[in-house]
Amino acid sequence: MLWACLFLPSLPLDVFARAQSPVDAAKPFAVGSGGRTPRIVSANAGARDAGIHPGQLVSASLALAPDLALRERDPDAESAALAAVASWATQFTPAVALAPPD
Repeated sequence: MLWACLFLPSLPLDVFARAQSPVDAAKPFAVGSGGRTPRIVSANAGARDAGIHPGQLVSASLALAPDLALRERDPDAESAALAAVASWATQFTPAVALAPPD
């Protein structure tokens, strides 16, 4: 039996990036965890170039890149996107299993 695995570590970022224009995609953008001490979950190339990385406090990220566009993680949109990828994968196999959140 053969197995294939699709690992989507940037899914929290990708659900927002789909709606961005190419100009906006070049600007620093990150997704935060929300909550009392929010941390960066995922960041685009522009944000990574500014020194922002996953796990970093949002306050530290804003100190590095004051123009950082920040969105809070959207679990519902991530679930919908993951389900869409699973539906797409059924063209290759009848057996698809999801292992959220990645």
